[in-house]
Amino acid sequence: MLWWRVSVLSVAAAMAVPLAAFSRLRRTWPDAASSWALAVPLALAAAVAILPLGAAGAASAGALRGLRAEPFHLLDPDRRDTLAHLLAWLPALVFGDAGAVRLVAAGAAGSSALLAFALVRSAGLATGPALAAQAALPAIVVAVAGPARAAHVQALPQALVLLLLVHLVRRLAHLEGARDTAALFGYLALAQAAGAAPALEVALLVAVLAGAEALAGSRRRARRLFTSGALSTAAVLALGALPRLLDWPSAAALEAPSYRAPFVPLALVAGAGAVGLTALPRGTGAPRVLAAGIAAALAAAVLAGAAALDAGRPGLGLLAPAAACGLAALTGLSFRTSAARAPGSRS
Repeated sequence: MLWWRVSVLSVAAAMAVPLAAFSRLRRTWPDAASSWALAVPLALAAAVAILPLGAAGAASAGALRGLRAEPFHLLDPDRRDTLAHLLAWLPALVFGDAGAVRLVAAGAAGSSALLAFALVRSAGLATGPALAAQAALPAIVVAVAGPARAAHVQALPQALVLLLLVHLVRRLAHLEGARDTAALFGYLALAQAAGAAPALEVALLVAVLAGAEALAGSRRRARRLFTSGALSTAAVLALGALPRLLDWPSAAALEAPSYRAPFVPLALVAGAGAVGLTALPRGTGAPRVLAAGIAAALAAAVLAGAAALDAGRPGLGLLAPAAACGLAALTGLSFRTSAARAPGSRS
């Protein structure tokens, strides 16, 4: 009976995260929020909250247990997912270590689906394609990473990278003043702090996007973008190096199954996303931001394969939203085409 009550409480807490994110989104970007956007995030959060932990999730729960016993290891650069562990610190007092890992992952998974809707709406597409993107995003991540890893390892980095992409799509053209530059720095640092894989993806995204802006003649914007990216990377690296600079004891890396980003599935996802991006409206910054994301993601996958980086699925965090947005654009294009050819149409 106690387990049942804790499970219900855990599901309710997990669903509260996308609800809070939706409330904030509706105040900040009302055109990118709709009540229709809540169904998939709430269902996804509830499902992840009760999904059994896989090997990587169990390793993360064990690491959280050790970190709560020795808090100074939270800043250890050899630790993975320390941002997720920091967020799970207080929930672990109520739900236990495994329950806290599930709770953070569930809230992040639901928020990712909500941000996928916001990304597609910010790209100028209607509600229907945005709902299709919500369904496509978790399907892509699960297909490449597997259900357990997608739920409990990829969820938080995916949500933070998506938040950065939505911000770039909406605000890149307005990157002129100090306020916008500071906001971009915050989003970049938050995404890079999620782990080694998103840090690599974000650094490459900034490089590709800044280069594209410079070639397009927006050199001032390119400088601000590059400066924010460099400062955020330096801040995240400095925070990771702090324990060594202070000569704190170093912990061993998490014992988790090793894996490497499969380039062929990522390339297939990138191809589908690139085709879909051609159908996006040209009045927003989405095509160039997401195209830069695809290029940076493929570069991250190649570099991670060469360096044998096993700290995530490098490239997937950027590729999944771009592909989901591309598929949503194709869905919207198909709908318009079928409507134009319907009986009684003027075409």
